[in-house]
Amino acid sequence: MSATTADEASTRAHKVHAVLSELRAQGQATKSELAKACGVSRPTIAGILDDLQASGLVTALQSTTAGGRPAQTYGFAPKAGVVVAIDI
Repeated sequence: MSATTADEASTRAHKVHAVLSELRAQGQATKSELAKACGVSRPTIAGILDDLQASGLVTALQSTTAGGRPAQTYGFAPKAGVVVAIDI
């Protein structure tokens, strides 16, 4: 793997981590909310969410509206499972 490819993979992993952390903190969010919170573009968020949906970790939830076109919200998929960590 070249240095550029490794850097791109690391950057992508960081962005995915930021999205997952934000969803964990907020419970659910729109693409626009995630883009703003994570500091990345909306198309980048869309690609990350597509990948996370394909892996079964994230699912599209109900659409929200405040008058106008409804915004799709995303959250963790209920069937994705649960991880428990215990520090002894």
